[in-house]
Amino acid sequence: MKKIHILKTDPAIFALERSGKKNFMVRYNDRNFAVGDIVISRETDYSGEQMLEGDKPLVYTGEIMIMEITYIFPGPFYTLPAKTVIMSYREIGSGEEI
Repeated sequence: MKKIHILKTDPAIFALERSGKKNFMVRYNDRNFAVGDIVISRETDYSGEQMLEGDKPLVYTGEIMIMEITYIFPGPFYTLPAKTVIMSYREIGSGEEI
């Protein structure tokens, strides 16, 4: 059964996804990602690094991308740690949150 994963995405990464230049992601696999699952990428106003520093709050721009996972390369393999995956995806929608 397909799952839907909602992920926070830094503005710079979101721009690369939106442009089509980036069609993969490296993630810790704490969600049991699977081929065919849907990922909803939500753009944030600030980067994760800025938020971790404590001076910027978690704020969403309202922009989203909807993607389907097409391939998963699981770790451990070479330098890819265990429980980490490289996933490729294809965009199936985008726009603003309702």
